[in-house]
Formats: sequence, C-alpha cells, structure tokens
Amino acid sequence: CNTKNIKVTLINPGMVKTNFYENQDFIPRDSDYSILKPKEIAKTVLHVLKSNEGSVFDEINLSSMNKIIDKKK
Repeated sequence: CNTKNIKVTLINPGMVKTNFYENQDFIPRDSDYSILKPKEIAKTVLHVLKSNEGSVFDEINLSSMNKIIDKKK
C-alpha cells in the first residue's frame, strides 16, 4: 500500500529536436516522422500527471515513427 501517494514514471524519449545534436556528427532528419518535438514530451508528462488517481505508468518509451539520421556536412 502506498501511504504517501507517491508515483514514479520513467519517460524514455527517443530523438528530440534540441541543441543536443550540435556536438554530434549526425542529426536526426527534420521531419514529423523522424524526430520528436519537446512539446510532445511535455504533453506526455501532462497526460501522466492528469491521469486517474488509481493509474500508474511505470515506463513510457516515446519514439518517432521513423528513426532516420543524417551525417552532418
């Protein structure tokens, strides 16, 4: 029984459009199917926070439909 009413959810995002790739030799292809937008991660967090009190999301793997990367020029 969880007497403190504390829940933990692990969210594993795939490639997200951030400045992380500035120091890499590759970049995710910039399309709606190849890279996640930060707003999509935020929507997932809100979904977890607004879920039914009795629901628990143990782990969420959030990825783009296509995982396509391009070499930097």
